[in-house]
Amino acid sequence: MKVALIGCGRIAPTHLRVLKEVVPEAEVYLCDVNRSQAEKLSTKWAVQGIYTSLDDLLSSRKPHTVHILTPPQTHAALAEKAIQADCHALVEKPMTETAG
Repeated sequence: MKVALIGCGRIAPTHLRVLKEVVPEAEVYLCDVNRSQAEKLSTKWAVQGIYTSLDDLLSSRKPHTVHILTPPQTHAALAEKAIQADCHALVEKPMTETAG
């Protein structure tokens, strides 16, 4: 299973820890606009790939699942992009900041 974590901030290590426990054979990829943040997480968790662009990650790795761990105002657009690429999307709450 290929899993991408979008956003490498505070909640990402928790997602990685649980993912490694539940699906140890998963291929994990990290994506963050701050490459050094993704590299730091990659070093600790032995992650296969680092990206700064969701488009690049989706086109090159074609993950099965995407965890969206970015600030709330980015959730809807990133989830839509992942879903359009035929990925399952797990969105760290909330999905959007407004109902409209």
